[in-house]
Amino acid sequence: HTGMLYFPIPLNGKLALHLSVLDWMVTFNDTDPCALKGSSVVFGCSYDYPSGQTVTNTFWKFKTQKEDTNFFEAQQYRERVEYLGNEKHNCTLRMNNLISSDANSYLFRFKTVNNAWSSKTSVSLTLTGLTAEVNPATVREGEKVTLKCSTTCTLSDRPTIVWFRDGQAVSKTEFQANSEDSGIYRCAVQGQYNLSSAPVSLDVQYAPKNVTLSVRPSGDVTKGDSVTLNCSCSANPPMLNYILYKESGQGSTTVARWQTHTFSDIQPGDSGWYYCNASNSINTVRSNLTNLNVQYPPEDTSVSVSPSGPVVEGSFVNLTCSSHANPAVSYTWYRVNGKSPIQSGTQLILEKVSPANSGRYYCKAQNKHGALNSSLLFLDVLCKLTVHAM
Repeated sequence: HTGMLYFPIPLNGKLALHLSVLDWMVTFNDTDPCALKGSSVVFGCSYDYPSGQTVTNTFWKFKTQKEDTNFFEAQQYRERVEYLGNEKHNCTLRMNNLISSDANSYLFRFKTVNNAWSSKTSVSLTLTGLTAEVNPATVREGEKVTLKCSTTCTLSDRPTIVWFRDGQAVSKTEFQANSEDSGIYRCAVQGQYNLSSAPVSLDVQYAPKNVTLSVRPSGDVTKGDSVTLNCSCSANPPMLNYILYKESGQGSTTVARWQTHTFSDIQPGDSGWYYCNASNSINTVRSNLTNLNVQYPPEDTSVSVSPSGPVVEGSFVNLTCSSHANPAVSYTWYRVNGKSPIQSGTQLILEKVSPANSGRYYCKAQNKHGALNSSLLFLDVLCKLTVHAM
């Protein structure tokens, strides 16, 4: 209907012409709503008509639909579309679980006892999805990262967008990247987490971290054992190479150019301080220093005597025991045919010796890994000659 509407109304036997077209009206809150696929949308709607009119029917129709029926009476809409209005002035409609075919143009029409009116504008629904962007997608640690969640149209309900990384909430959309920020990101509308975007990834690259040189097995290392040194770290991009070094008084020497090195028959000469360098395309980082302390039982136990040469009665004699071992040894002195050890300690000191001190002596060197006796030392004390004057 356009222009004026004329209804024949009896009045004192004459016809009164009135009822302006302005009395008939349909108003939409938003004629171009935008919503997420899978979500819900409400078409806010109100309608007016002249007083004295009684509404008999209301219809929501597709813009191209000719027949006066509600589109949502079709089977595919019955469970998803809800008319929230009435036959007075409210014509609000709610659509749930939106699918692609719901993106359409809709009209509202109502009938009274003797008239009908259709909205002069339509509600054109646009559907969109969420698109997540991580810029840039590959960064070095410390560089700026921006998260952006976009749609092809502006969502009508102006929702709050939230972000997740590997399923955990992310509070900031701009940040300085660190290694823990690598992962899979999605954006979603708050409260509608099932309507999230497709996943996008962030790859944060960084120099080797937590470079550590470890010894296996742990605990004491004994001569002849099999011992492995292992260099480990975290890095992105992955490691390009490892180098194992041994420190010495003259600097560092290269032991191996790979991550793991095994001493299959470790020797005391392998004792020392070790470290490794881990390198990727970003940097080279040095590990902690690790001490390799090879322990072994006593070796080369021997006895020396001072002074050397003939031992004369009444002189001072010092016997010294020595041995190579790790850890340090304890020494015990013995005399062959003696009933018990003479004493302990590195030295056996005999003062004012006499022929009674003559005999075979030896020492025993002992640590927690074993014991070893020295060879026998024969001490021969000569009698001092006495010269009498004539």
